[in-house]
Amino acid sequence: YRIPNMCFVVTKMPDGSYHAQTDEDTIPDLATLKALFAMAEASSDQTGIFYQQKVRFYKLQHKDSNGIIFMDISKDINALMNLGLNCLLIWLIVLVVFFPISWLLARAITHPVELAMAQQQQFVADASHELKTPLTVILTYSELLKNPSYSPQDRQRFMDSIHTTAVQMRQLVASLLD
Repeated sequence: YRIPNMCFVVTKMPDGSYHAQTDEDTIPDLATLKALFAMAEASSDQTGIFYQQKVRFYKLQHKDSNGIIFMDISKDINALMNLGLNCLLIWLIVLVVFFPISWLLARAITHPVELAMAQQQQFVADASHELKTPLTVILTYSELLKNPSYSPQDRQRFMDSIHTTAVQMRQLVASLLD
């Protein structure tokens, strides 16, 4: 049973009959009125909603009769459904439009950082290579100096090479800092 766009009061008289009042021209049939009244009367709440019938009720207590106000809420339910669909549609539009835009902006922002990290890694690799070569020369000549079988002239040449290489390393480290 469906209540078409109206608000009405159903009163159960002491003799068991039902009386309906409304500002509208149409009143639901007697079977619908009795069913709605019985459902509302069976409820322990003062107010409530019958979602299947799209009706809200409010119980009135009089000294000699019981009345219940019924109100059609189909327009309210339809408005909420439309609101929910509109929110879902807006969410989908935001997801489809703004997510790719934010992803592109994030990539544009992080690109310079990625480039700087790659350049830093290349710099560290180059600096490591440049420092390993003179260190190898220094270590080799210092090992040769430990050997007593070399002549004093060879030892002097080794020490000069170590000194020259150490000066080159100092210049290399200074240029790294620059």
